[in-house]
Amino acid sequence: MHNMREAIVPLLSTYIHLTAAQAVALVRAARLYQDAIWVAEAQPELAWLLFVSAIEVVATQHQVESNVPADLLQAAYPDLYTTLARAGSGTLVAECADHLARLLRATQRFLKFTLDFLPPEPPRPDKQQVDLIPWKPQTLRPILSRIYEYRSRALHDGIPFPKPMCDAPEFAGWYHERPGGLASGTNDAAWLREDTPVCQPRGDLDIRSRTTTLVDTSLNERESLRSLRRSQRTRAIRTARHTRSRHVSTASAQIRLPGSVLRRAMPYQLESTTRARN
Repeated sequence: MHNMREAIVPLLSTYIHLTAAQAVALVRAARLYQDAIWVAEAQPELAWLLFVSAIEVVATQHQVESNVPADLLQAAYPDLYTTLARAGSGTLVAECADHLARLLRATQRFLKFTLDFLPPEPPRPDKQQVDLIPWKPQTLRPILSRIYEYRSRALHDGIPFPKPMCDAPEFAGWYHERPGGLASGTNDAAWLREDTPVCQPRGDLDIRSRTTTLVDTSLNERESLRSLRRSQRTRAIRTARHTRSRHVSTASAQIRLPGSVLRRAMPYQLESTTRARN
């Protein structure tokens, strides 16, 4: 594993030179990425959405700053651009383009930003490796395009990411970045190999094991505390019921009402009590 401090410190030193909009976008993306890492084990489908959203936040900001909105509108919707230009002056086109700039060319924006700022090839775990993904733009572009397509389906159609893409990239001690075999399936669903181009990235195994241990310990302590509270609450309820029953018995014994009043108020109860005594 590479030295995280050596990789991050030079990047953080440039943060003070960002504009306000750039700084806000960067922090939002970092928070999304952090959330994705934390839920990757328990909710891999949600982690995929957060990973893509983290990239999309900064990609949108970069597109707005590095392109003329009117040019984006013309490239994405040429017919709309022509209609607006025919209906009014260039001011109308510019104003409409400003409103639509963050909504235009979403897939191309995601792909272009990711490939333009593609980081160096990441280090792989020191394990037996098979079926690694070549770290080249021509290889990564169709993979990223398929990931963004699944993300759109998950958000707009409620179709979750394929199950093989939510599995960890490790099986029987082997590290692999693609699901194995010609096809895979679960329950009533099946996917071809080209439909699941990558497994979900995960963190360091040692860190994950330590995190899992801490979480399990915290859950056990929390469950013990809940049990203690339940037992204390049960004892308190029993004590309150016993005390109330004693007070009611004492108050009933001290009340003396004439028999005629009791017969008019509770005729059936008195009759039943008299028969039981006889």
